[in-house]
Amino acid sequence: MFDSVPKGFESLEEHGANVQLIFIRSIDGKIVPDNEAHIFKNTVPKNIKQVFDKKVYPVGKMGLTIPENVIGFIILGRQLIFDNSNSVIEYYTGVSREVFLGFKSAITVYDIIPPKYFKVGVFLNGTVNEKENNMNKYLFNSIHISKNNKIVSITLNESLNKVKTFSEDYENNMMRAQLEKRMDAITKVKEDLEKKL
Repeated sequence: MFDSVPKGFESLEEHGANVQLIFIRSIDGKIVPDNEAHIFKNTVPKNIKQVFDKKVYPVGKMGLTIPENVIGFIILGRQLIFDNSNSVIEYYTGVSREVFLGFKSAITVYDIIPPKYFKVGVFLNGTVNEKENNMNKYLFNSIHISKNNKIVSITLNESLNKVKTFSEDYENNMMRAQLEKRMDAITKVKEDLEKKL
């Protein structure tokens, strides 16, 4: 998979589709991020629908205890984008589509789509810190904190495993075509103006 990793997101690369949470602490009046990131992922899928779950959970833990001096979190994420659900099957099973399904299709088209990265600052009460340098923050929905002060899960607005839809491709191609037409029209107007001067 092609992956151009933005600066500051390198720790996400080795873990597939994942979210990492960093505690932000108030220590002696200073706001300091932890040196450790806690990994959140979907549960191990038992079927293809579970691969698209929008909730992620702390890996290896039933909940992540929030230390006393924490005032918020930085949440970093890496969303994998696939061209079709068969690509998802191959990614998670390591088995080719033909072997998994038991037959070979006449045509197989694969597209290499770079992952989408996101970052969002979140206050302890779950609201987004708008002063933080957020990126693709729309992917974050909420954080579930239990009564005994543990982070149980993080809910996203899209799954960490996204399959591009035909309509998205259509919209992107139409927008690109309209932009090209506008650029051609602007170029033509400029050329006509230069000829008149």
